Amino acid sequence: MSTHKALHLIFRGLIDDLDCQAIVAIEMVPGLNESACDGPAPTDHGNKPYYPFEVAKGTLGIPTWACPLLFDHLHRLRKHGLPSAALPTRELMSFTQSLLILNHRDYSAWNQRKRWLLLNGTREDWHDEMRLTALVLGMRKRSSCDDVWNHRKWTLRQLQRQGDQRAYLGYLANDYVLCDQAATAYPRLYYAWTYRQFLDRSLLAALPDPEFPGALNLFDTVGESLWQAWAGTHRWLRLHVSDHSAGAYGLALTRCLTDYIDRCPLTVHHDQARRAVEGQAGPLAAFYRISQRSGGLGYATSDDQSIGLALTGCVITLHSLATRDLLRLYPTHEALWCNFRHGLALAVAFNRRHQGRLANQAANGIDWLLEGLQYHRGEVTADLAALGIVLTVPNCAPSSDAPSNARWDQLWGLSTTNTADHLAWVHTALDDTGPHQPVASGIPRTLAERYQRWLHLHEAAED
Repeated sequence: MSTHKALHLIFRGLIDDLDCQAIVAIEMVPGLNESACDGPAPTDHGNKPYYPFEVAKGTLGIPTWACPLLFDHLHRLRKHGLPSAALPTRELMSFTQSLLILNHRDYSAWNQRKRWLLLNGTREDWHDEMRLTALVLGMRKRSSCDDVWNHRKWTLRQLQRQGDQRAYLGYLANDYVLCDQAATAYPRLYYAWTYRQFLDRSLLAALPDPEFPGALNLFDTVGESLWQAWAGTHRWLRLHVSDHSAGAYGLALTRCLTDYIDRCPLTVHHDQARRAVEGQAGPLAAFYRISQRSGGLGYATSDDQSIGLALTGCVITLHSLATRDLLRLYPTHEALWCNFRHGLALAVAFNRRHQGRLANQAANGIDWLLEGLQYHRGEVTADLAALGIVLTVPNCAPSSDAPSNARWDQLWGLSTTNTADHLAWVHTALDDTGPHQPVASGIPRTLAERYQRWLHLHEAAED
């Protein structure tokens, strides 16, 4: 038996028995001696039944020198030893599984698996496909391939169409962890952050009618997942301030949360607020506690729209608050300025859409949060930390007799020409009547109002 074929038999046996082996990761292992191929066949190593492959602690190690030999054998097998790709078989599925672990960019192999799954796939086969894509994405430097991410999206959509709602929602929630691992292994990974947007939209699309049995529990589950993602994103941004993809995702997630709030019935809002008062942990409860303390829930009314508007304004302002604090710490990072400008546009659009209804109430509530942080109110700081926001505002408000430029510098941390030039551009865009004297609190609201006036002036000029 040739070395190529012996290697393939061992490798194929390992791949076919992935479920039995409880393998949770695959890595390429350097350092094994290629000269071992010139000696006894790999099956002769009794103390290492999978030699030259290694299986330890749930990880399959593939020696780098064996990859060209395996790939050459699989290539010859594809040309001469397999049935027609137009009629996929179980043997072809096993072959493509081995091939994709070695070469994850083989688009034809992914399409062959799609055809077989649509024709003959069982529930277990669909779950095995999700496991295969997770293993490939978990390999170092494999997560930057859009083919694998797109194939996983396609598989998730098929699971949803089959009506396996429990498994579908479970995969959606667990895939946030997969995205975190991929982004950690491959910094500024665009595909991982766009895939998270797909997860957010899929969770929203899975929300049933409020009258459906068990709908309230599903609303809670989706809300907890979205707020966990929001908190994790802001923690990530504090450590990776130049990650523009993460900043764009944070803004998209803020929009997604506003849509979630709009879809939540009044019963869900009151139930979540009640549990927040009782001291429930987690970012969802922390958000409702912040909304209550800032007067954002509007208990004087029982109108779904009024409460939804107040909560939406609070979400948008929290996003601006977190971005503004990062700008004070890192004023030279253009990604943060872009993120802040888009967040400002979102706040202005919200005010214009609802003609200021309850929007200023939420902004005034954030003023209370800033005041509370200045006096070290521990409960406010803890709830913001649960949302991934760790503010570094001054311990006390600046003196009223301090020069206006000093107050502005203390809030925004202006220390570079780049930031000063950018802020001058903002002044020109907001209002051409001259420099402004922003107050210590309500900065997002003040900028939004000025930008709104600027938009109205330009619209009037165009008319």
